[in-house]
Amino acid sequence: MLLVDDLIVNTRLREVSRGGVVAALTKTEYALVEVLIENVGHVVLRPEIIKRVWGTSDSIESSSLDVYIKALRAKIDTDPATKLIYTVRGFGYKLMSYQ
Repeated sequence: MLLVDDLIVNTRLREVSRGGVVAALTKTEYALVEVLIENVGHVVLRPEIIKRVWGTSDSIESSSLDVYIKALRAKIDTDPATKLIYTVRGFGYKLMSYQ
């Protein structure tokens, strides 16, 4: 089980909850959360995310990553005061505590 603030990723059940509410994530969204939470506090470069989630950088457009991150934010990062997922322009994304 991985935990950052009120975000819980249960790797055994492949379940993500935020504030006690289970988020209905797709397989890809779950993989994104897993990559980000495993690197909490650190920037994960776009090519590394793509490689870890899709297996190869040739199999997905870089802009598609942005679409999946947007969908993920809509499900687990809805309150700007407690956001966890940050964009690092030109590099990638990072997940970090809001506290």
